[in-house]
Amino acid sequence: MQFGGSSTSLFHVTQAILTNYATFARRNITIRILLIEVSTLEFMRVTLPFVSLTILLLWGCGQESKDNQALYDEVMKVHDEVMPKMNDIYKLREQLKKQIADTAGLVEEKKKKIESAILKLDSSSEGMMVWMRNFNPLPDSLGEEKARAYLEDQKVKVEKVKKEMLQAIEEAGALE
Repeated sequence: MQFGGSSTSLFHVTQAILTNYATFARRNITIRILLIEVSTLEFMRVTLPFVSLTILLLWGCGQESKDNQALYDEVMKVHDEVMPKMNDIYKLREQLKKQIADTAGLVEEKKKKIESAILKLDSSSEGMMVWMRNFNPLPDSLGEEKARAYLEDQKVKVEKVKKEMLQAIEEAGALE
C-alpha cells in the first residue's frame, strides 16, 4: 500500500500515529496535572491566609465574649452579695426610728447621730435601687469592647454601692 508517495505499510503509519498520540496524551495529562497543582497552590496561597485570619478573628471574638461573660458574672456576684443586705438596712432603719420615738430624753447629739445613720441607710438603699434600674448590659453585638467598658464601669459602680451599704449598716449597728 502506498501512503504519501512512499511505500510504508499502514501498520507502521498507524503505529507511529498511536505512539505519537500516546506521547501527546501523556504530556497532555502531565500538563493538566501540573496546571491543577499550580491552580491548587495558587488557590491555597490566596485562600489560606484569609481562612486563617477568619478563624483567628472568630476565636478571638469568642474569647472576648467569654471575658465579657466572666466580667458580667463578677458584677452580678457583687450585686447578689449585697442585695440581701437590703433587708438588714430596712430593719436597722426601723429600729433606729423606734429608738428616736421611744426615747424621750435622748441627748441631741445622739439623736443627730441616729438621724445621720438613718439618712445613710436610706441613701445606700436608694443607691442600690438606682444602680439596678440603670444596669442594662450592652449586647456584644454592639461591640465587645463597648460591652466590656460598660461592664467594667458597672463593676466599679456596684462595688461603690456595696461599700456604702456596708458602711451604713456598720454605723447604724454601732448605734443600736
